[in-house]
Amino acid sequence: MAKAEKRIARLKGAYDHLATRTDIERLRSELEEDTERLKSEVKVDIESLRAELRGVKWFIGAGIAAVGIAIPVLNRLPGT
Repeated sequence: MAKAEKRIARLKGAYDHLATRTDIERLRSELEEDTERLKSEVKVDIESLRAELRGVKWFIGAGIAAVGIAIPVLNRLPGT
């Protein structure tokens, strides 16, 4: 084997661990797909949390209204 061929063989072995452009593009594509999927999932989660908060706000508002009605009624009871 000529000196240049030996050097090329050594270099090929030394750089086997490096990603090729195809590998990098594939990884980039996978990353973009994962990012879009995660964005979509986060949007769904945010909408779910908003719906829960609306329910909690309604429950708190109803509780405040009930207390607002109960206090005057209780104040009219004899012995209070």
